[in-house]
Amino acid sequence: MRNLNNILVLAFLASLAWGQEPATKRNQGSAARLVSVEGGYRLFPIKEDIHAEEILVLWNNATSTRLSWSPLTFKEHHRARFSGIVEIDSQDLDRFFESMLQDLGFGLIPSGSPQANVYQVYPMGGDRSPFIMRAKLVEPDEAARCAQHPARFFLTHVTARHAEANEIAYSLNGLLRIRCLEIVAVNSSNRITISGFGPTVANAVELVRKLDQPLPETVAKSRSARFGKPTKSK
Repeated sequence: MRNLNNILVLAFLASLAWGQEPATKRNQGSAARLVSVEGGYRLFPIKEDIHAEEILVLWNNATSTRLSWSPLTFKEHHRARFSGIVEIDSQDLDRFFESMLQDLGFGLIPSGSPQANVYQVYPMGGDRSPFIMRAKLVEPDEAARCAQHPARFFLTHVTARHAEANEIAYSLNGLLRIRCLEIVAVNSSNRITISGFGPTVANAVELVRKLDQPLPETVAKSRSARFGKPTKSK
């Protein structure tokens, strides 16, 4: 009779566990689920806030971009809050996660060869030299696409066709008081060097083109009378 009772207890426990994953596996990434749907992804926040490391795990599993980080990089307060289910288009997946990462105060630095497509998570505050040293050089015509990558650092050079590079740089530095954005005039080549995170670089290049306009005829004549006409080198 005792053996029969033991068998019944084991059967009852087995029925409770039927269809459930082991607790250790079930608890991994329990703050949210990222599910692939037609045309994109759907983020299901199970908790109100998601820790930065769990965000990176979700992103790392859903994209070809490889991410590396140290657990010591993040503190307990590095969390993103969600109020409901989030729909994400496939083409916006990287931008979505990069925006969250930047809001938490972190950026991405290329690690290894460009072909490896590996990025290291690095804090934005303090020393900017790691971002500057590994900035990706882009042509001005490609700068608009940098806006898709708010956590990545870019560098570009824009040649002024009409206005003076130092005047444009002075105006931009007054207009764009943004952290980690650097705008420098190279007078010898009348170029403006711009470095910063993707959206700010894209915005700065667009503003350069708006400021680099032919001078009104009266201003051009006044400048010519004051400084003289430029001489052509032989």
